[in-house]
Amino acid sequence: MYTADDYLAEFNAERESSYPQVAAFENEMKFALTRSRLENAALWLACPIKAHPACWQHGRVVYSALRAYLASHDWSWNEKDEIEPVTCLDVGTAKGFSALMMQYAIDDALSDYPELPKCAYVTSCDVIDPDEKRLRNCYAEAALGGPQSVFGCLGSFPERDHIVFKQCTGVELIESAGPRVGFAFLDGKHTYSAVWDELNALRQKPGDVVVLDDIQVDGVKQALERFTAERIYSAKIIEAKPAQPRKDRPQAPRAYAYAVRL
Repeated sequence: MYTADDYLAEFNAERESSYPQVAAFENEMKFALTRSRLENAALWLACPIKAHPACWQHGRVVYSALRAYLASHDWSWNEKDEIEPVTCLDVGTAKGFSALMMQYAIDDALSDYPELPKCAYVTSCDVIDPDEKRLRNCYAEAALGGPQSVFGCLGSFPERDHIVFKQCTGVELIESAGPRVGFAFLDGKHTYSAVWDELNALRQKPGDVVVLDDIQVDGVKQALERFTAERIYSAKIIEAKPAQPRKDRPQAPRAYAYAVRL
């Protein structure tokens, strides 16, 4: 088990990296999470120690994409004079980082519209039980003294109380999510069949968004390409390529897809 100092050293080394394509995407979306909030979450939840340096740039992409989606969303009211909620799904909980980024985006977006009730919700799933206390290779377990549940990892973030965590597959989550999924982040099993099944199960309308992690993985890339070739989605690729490579060890290739339902 690594120490808190080990994770802090990894975090401090990686936080010096800059990612031009991610910054350009934030500019295009016109929304960006403040660095202090991003990095505090990244330290606790998204800074594992592995062969390659940690990378938490997907948090920036998820936040910016969801903020932009909510800003342009056509809020509608049902026959009971209730606003139709936006369902946001996070496939692949890990320590809860991407789900937290979604909740940040929702809270910040709704603060711009104080007249609206809470009308967007995050549900996150993983095949690993979120309530199981286990080693998760993160600063939280080192700082808190041992194995943690997802809720334990998120202990210093009050936003966790608004997120629902489930143990299930991505397809099971999507199929149980209701008639429409406005926004989804897919970072589960990185095989062609798994990603194709998840994309195929999504019930989205034109303008709805899905962000895919690790699009550099062949299975993920090929699954999305099938949907873009059939003009079901349009997609933009964002590479998490640092402006300057790390001197201690190189970053692994990492890229994301921002896909909009046509």
